[in-house]
Amino acid sequence: MSWSQVHLHFYDINIVQAQRDITNIEVYWWMVPVISIIYVLPSIVFGGEAKEFLKACRKPRCRSDSGAILLPMQYVILEKKNNTKHVFTK
Repeated sequence: MSWSQVHLHFYDINIVQAQRDITNIEVYWWMVPVISIIYVLPSIVFGGEAKEFLKACRKPRCRSDSGAILLPMQYVILEKKNNTKHVFTK
């Protein structure tokens, strides 16, 4: 498939006249935002990890020395750096 084939009907305007086609187009048009809301809303409302993260950010331990909010992974790395004990075994 060449670019000329891809753009062959680029400037053609198709006018949809049948009510059935208009209804199908409207259904597909609204499916994307509705499905997105259906997916995102429960993950926000019922997401346990999100709730735990928000609870952790209310505490001062979730902030760096400069006052910036740390992401959970950054907090774990910072904790490991601060609590690292060098144990040497023979």
